[in-house]
Amino acid sequence: MLTGQNSTEFNPSLIVRPNWAGESAADRRQDRRYEIQLDLHWKLIYRSRVLESGTGRTIDLSNGGVHYETGRRFPAGLNVELSIAWPAVVGDLAPRKLVVSGKILRSDGGRTAIRKHQHEFRRAGAGPA
Repeated sequence: MLTGQNSTEFNPSLIVRPNWAGESAADRRQDRRYEIQLDLHWKLIYRSRVLESGTGRTIDLSNGGVHYETGRRFPAGLNVELSIAWPAVVGDLAPRKLVVSGKILRSDGGRTAIRKHQHEFRRAGAGPA
């Protein structure tokens, strides 16, 4: 704290804050989310081993992550790999899938959100996932 004639005490009300009144957490996200429902296959991974796998459907996608539903709950902190059926076909290329690996941030009510670590497009039916 400063002392003397020109001293100024800290006043928390003078801090400039973003005006988030009326905005949801979704409005403050860093990456824009795209609502799109696509079929997916998931693999729950721990220490490079597949613990479980199953199917689901995306709710929305962004550059930073994926929100999807499977009808079950997953433990936060584990890694997951999603193989998402991609709807676009370019020219004579075979159908594609988007393979996303990431960490589970939260899971509740059969819906799960992950933070994406990496992604790549593969030919559908090619390679693992």
